[in-house]
Amino acid sequence: MRALQPTLSRLPTAGVLCALAGMTATAVAAPVSVSYGRFIETKTIGSPIEAGHTLRVDGNLVDASLPSISNTLFFAPASTTLALTAGWLVEPAQNRTVGVNIDLYDFNHALVASDVFQGITGSIAHSELKASNLIAGALYQLVLTGTADQVGRYALALTAGAPSPVIDVLSPTSPLASQVLFDTHKGWKNAGVTLSNGDHLLIDGKMTDDSINAVSNEFTFTSTAGALSAGIEWIVGQPDNPERTIGVNVDLIDSADMLVASDTFVGLQGEQGFSQFLATGLEPGTYTLRFSGTAPAGSRYQIHLNTDLLPPGFQPITDVAPVPSVPEPRSSVLLCIGLAGLGLARRSRRQLRQR
Repeated sequence: MRALQPTLSRLPTAGVLCALAGMTATAVAAPVSVSYGRFIETKTIGSPIEAGHTLRVDGNLVDASLPSISNTLFFAPASTTLALTAGWLVEPAQNRTVGVNIDLYDFNHALVASDVFQGITGSIAHSELKASNLIAGALYQLVLTGTADQVGRYALALTAGAPSPVIDVLSPTSPLASQVLFDTHKGWKNAGVTLSNGDHLLIDGKMTDDSINAVSNEFTFTSTAGALSAGIEWIVGQPDNPERTIGVNVDLIDSADMLVASDTFVGLQGEQGFSQFLATGLEPGTYTLRFSGTAPAGSRYQIHLNTDLLPPGFQPITDVAPVPSVPEPRSSVLLCIGLAGLGLARRSRRQLRQR
């Protein structure tokens, strides 16, 4: 069983139509937004933060039983300079975050820079962090610590190679304790809550980072129930589906790092895979649910975790965008021929009218 505090051991080792037909556009990494929903949580951004791009980090910490915050982000800037702006709510009381400290460490865990408090505007406190002489493409670690009364609320805007924008909007939100979100390929969360008989938890995977295909999402929680069951769905579809996830494996691990249960593949429902597991006779204690597989950016999965003897049935992922169709090379050639013929016909008609 892994320790509940994040450590460095979690390091992750239009133009002319005919000219465009059949060509594959070069992918450009888009700015990434990630969110933290738990007081103790580690994430890894797979692709470098490109110069001029802003990474938005949104904190909406719903596990009220853990007031001490430790949110860690591993990332690689594609620039030698970084600028970060932080904002956190000091009111209302249920969203109040205090004692905020933001530190930037290098790969050797040496402190590179810390944030400097800038003051309070309305209900939002502000700080800034600036770092220079970084190694472009090297791995860095950003750590946010503090204390929140109930539902901690904060936001970070981190930009490589340019000043970061001002955070002037930060609204309080209500807790969603029955849902857990993973939005990076590599991430670990400590639930900070205890599941008991009759509880249900939705674990939602929406991979927003790219260049990391190996998915490793781990969720640590405490359970007093004698049974745990799960229904797992993931996008399969066609081989070129940008949300396709393959090699899915879901394991339940106990506090001694012993395997308790693994999912069993049930079948396909449309373009989504489905599996289940059931573990009975469990002792009260700490468990980790581990989801692994291979997927590109945009992959999707969901785990419905129950504390009863009946594994959840198939529940389709409904918020998946349709995959746009791409003309095959032969179709593209026919399209070019058709367009050329249409142009010749129009030219001939114009010449006839001019005679």
